[in-house]
Amino acid sequence: MCEERGKLRLNKVLGAKLLAESGHYFDPEVADYIDSIILGGCNPRAQRLLTELDMIPVGDGPAYEDATFASLKECLGEIVDQERARQHVYVEGSYCDFELPWCWSRLYRHPYWVPLWEKCRIRSILGEVKNTSGPATTADVGQLKQYLDAARTGGFGLLISRNGFSKNARKLLRSHTLASPQLLILPLEHSDLKILLEKSLQSARQVADYLCGKEIELLQRA
Repeated sequence: MCEERGKLRLNKVLGAKLLAESGHYFDPEVADYIDSIILGGCNPRAQRLLTELDMIPVGDGPAYEDATFASLKECLGEIVDQERARQHVYVEGSYCDFELPWCWSRLYRHPYWVPLWEKCRIRSILGEVKNTSGPATTADVGQLKQYLDAARTGGFGLLISRNGFSKNARKLLRSHTLASPQLLILPLEHSDLKILLEKSLQSARQVADYLCGKEIELLQRA
């Protein structure tokens, strides 16, 4: 029923969407409105991931990594090259948990991503996932920074921790960002993943706005 309603709404707005995307301009608010009509809260995959994330036990690293990778692909949608996205990326003798290559042609739809790309020179988003009983530490921050430095995919990374971050880890993330304007490692907790999935049910714009808010929070938080 949900999928059928989504198809009907898609047919009604397809003309408007094609018209907007075929011009030399694109109004983000028009895109946001169209996305909200198309999605309308009906995305079985995102709904399934919301449930799956909570069911994975603490300590099951591989399962949580898989669910997180799938969730971020779902949330980031068209700004990520879905076919080239991959897990277990070899970086100078070790393996980074995942890589989400940038989809250049879709940046113009999302105001937050354009200045971020200009600042961090992003080719791909690298990420690490921690599903431990304790918070992520400064060692986890250092690990992802080493991957970003070595892989040369740009300066944007996502560090996801099931049980949050230590105070020192947050301080280190902030200091890295302030010391190097081209580097940004965003810390995301379990609750952030769920919020992103919920926002992806509404529009891509809301996902970008939430991540922008996380960057502001990181820079303001001591």
